[in-house]
Amino acid sequence: MSAPSGAIGVVFVIGTGYFSDKWRDRSTVMLICIIPTILGAGLMIGLDPNGVPKNKAGLLAASFMTGTFGAAFMLLLAWNASYVTPLVWLPSSNTRRNIAGHTKKVTINALTLISFATGNILGTQTFQAKQAPGYISGKISIIATLAALCFVILALRWYNDMLNKKNAKTLAGMSEEEKEEMKGKMAFADQTDRKNPFFVYTH
Repeated sequence: MSAPSGAIGVVFVIGTGYFSDKWRDRSTVMLICIIPTILGAGLMIGLDPNGVPKNKAGLLAASFMTGTFGAAFMLLLAWNASYVTPLVWLPSSNTRRNIAGHTKKVTINALTLISFATGNILGTQTFQAKQAPGYISGKISIIATLAALCFVILALRWYNDMLNKKNAKTLAGMSEEEKEEMKGKMAFADQTDRKNPFFVYTH
């Protein structure tokens, strides 16, 4: 019975990789993956509020819909590590990462995985035995946390746009000679993204 859910997960993981690169847009594709999971959790509440199924086929479909979230998490890891630049002089300029500087990249990725593990531990506590078999609080927590995640994604998208505009303004105030000198300094300096005015954040 879990085969369809696994198939949905595989399709979405492959699809997110393809479309996020094709559209050069991580956040929009991430939202597309999260929304079906929110809808699925909502259907689980509506079709099974107290542990008494009203529509078994609908509940099964809702369960399958929640399989899209895994692709969103994979894309989050890619978003952490993604960045686009038209500056071919940069080492590994064909790679994409949203964070620069070795220490910062390692720290951010570690914090992301720690947060994910912590969420998995805390999330189980919202499914209370006294609420069996409906587990209404657990389903509500899924909707609430993923809805909050959607707002965080949009906020990060806006923030990245602001940083790109700030960098563009900084570069606009520099002469070509100053830019060339800065390029030479930044090429192998292993500076963080915030210290590199040539850095271009992805969505």
